[in-house]
Amino acid sequence: MKLTEKQVAQAATQLDARPVPENSQMAPELRRVFGDHSFFLTSSGLHLIEQADAQAATGRLVRVASWADAGHTALRPHEPEVTDQIIALEEAA
Repeated sequence: MKLTEKQVAQAATQLDARPVPENSQMAPELRRVFGDHSFFLTSSGLHLIEQADAQAATGRLVRVASWADAGHTALRPHEPEVTDQIIALEEAA
């Protein structure tokens, strides 16, 4: 799911995560491997957000890669792991 700038900021705050900037050197490779999404780095790895409910502006956190080392210098992709964490994505007025 591709998020607006405001939604990225909202999600990052709720997740205690660092968004991967669109102009990051790794962004083209992430899009090639995982599709056109907004990506977030957390202490557990690389995540994206999928729509959780068509009726509400919410998303569900999905981990698509985990850290390969204790120093968090490399990611290991794996099958998507849907979490139970729901993110509010309503646009601010």
